[in-house]
Amino acid sequence: MSFKTGKTKKILILINSILLIIIILFTPLVYYVFNLNYYVTLYEENGVFSVLNEKDVLNVTEKIFKYFKYEEELDYRDPSIQVRYSDESISAVAFFLPDEINHLDDVRVLLAKIFILYYLISKF
Repeated sequence: MSFKTGKTKKILILINSILLIIIILFTPLVYYVFNLNYYVTLYEENGVFSVLNEKDVLNVTEKIFKYFKYEEELDYRDPSIQVRYSDESISAVAFFLPDEINHLDDVRVLLAKIFILYYLISKF
């Protein structure tokens, strides 16, 4: 392919450089965001399972993954997204408040835009 001007070549180099930067920045996010093993490692490092029931935490994590993938919705009243404490003498449960679910909705929209951009660029 022959370029008529050096200006066109510089513009293409600039565009490709920007696309490469986007790919470099978003590749770790795409790899880690739905990697359950990564989250389990973080939960263990931060002592989450010593406070909250491990099975419940992993169940809620999977539900959030599905929510981010637009496979299901979250409702703060849904008992399946509530987490019991690991100490069985505590009868209370941890759950998401409506404001937290609204925040997760914003995150879901942002992730969708990032994934669309990433996959379009990586196919380019």
